[in-house]
Amino acid sequence: MNKCCYIAILFFIILLSLPQTVLSQADRIAVVSTFEGQIKIKHGGVWKTVTKRGNRMKNSAIYSDDTVLTMPGSSAVLIFSDNSRLEVKESTTMSIFEELISDETVQQGHVTNVSGVQKKDIVRDIKLKAGGIWANITPSKSVLTNFETASGIASVRGTTVTFDQQPDGSFAVQTVEGLMGFVTPGDDPVTFDIGGGDSVTVGMPVSGEVSLDVNSGTIEVSTQTGDVVNLNVGDGVEMGTTDTGDTSVTVTTTGEDGGVTIETDAGTVEMSADDAVAIGETDSGGTSLEVTATGEDGGVTIETDAGTVEMSADDAVAIGETDSGGTSLEVTATGEDGGVTV
Repeated sequence: MNKCCYIAILFFIILLSLPQTVLSQADRIAVVSTFEGQIKIKHGGVWKTVTKRGNRMKNSAIYSDDTVLTMPGSSAVLIFSDNSRLEVKESTTMSIFEELISDETVQQGHVTNVSGVQKKDIVRDIKLKAGGIWANITPSKSVLTNFETASGIASVRGTTVTFDQQPDGSFAVQTVEGLMGFVTPGDDPVTFDIGGGDSVTVGMPVSGEVSLDVNSGTIEVSTQTGDVVNLNVGDGVEMGTTDTGDTSVTVTTTGEDGGVTIETDAGTVEMSADDAVAIGETDSGGTSLEVTATGEDGGVTIETDAGTVEMSADDAVAIGETDSGGTSLEVTATGEDGGVTV
């Protein structure tokens, strides 16, 4: 074999091996930087334990669709390709998936491209099945990070957040710095933002409703009917959808501020502990409100342009706008206490 032929064969061998090396590096989305205890990574259906010998780490690479498991008393720090950092607490199970945003992904509403210009954006989904994490997400215009739990999905771009599963299966979610958008699961989700210093525990009770308990800060929850539920520290609610498509809100607890308020087109609904209402839309485009339960304080009030409306259990009203621009109020049902007062 002459020298030229030998060089050509050697070059061909190197060329064949090069794409595999590049592909291996490109597919790796994160690594275990440091760890304590026992950490396992599931890749391609096979579990491998992360080990360290001297300064060298083995089985520390994380690829798309891998699962990371920390055993009791163990923890790990994950560093992503964009320098985002995840501190994984003990007894945590989570899977990680990355993909380029396609036209189909944009059309389905997962990502909004406001500029209208095609970009090579990446969606990173971190599905937390159990345990807890602290995350510092590097600000980026090209990487959208979603945290998925049984309680909903949080989307962030450059935010420091924590997620901790509670004994009842709910998740305590806190934004240490930045802003995070949260969407609950189901056909009729509620949405809210969690700003810096805000913390809320989100659960899915057996009833199928969404439970929210504010631990710190203030939370404004947007409903499918366009209403806004205002929650402060110590406030807790359960929210769902009635058989007729109305939004149901039950106040489970209140903080020192005295109660929960709901901003509707008809006015501000004021509620206390154990009060429950169903809010919907009338055929004429007005607001319907039914009080389904009341607590010890005596009832629910609505502050409208026409004045204060006081309601008790089983009372129902329809509030709209007159032809002259005024406020119309119709009592559609009354309970045993005697009726609605204005």
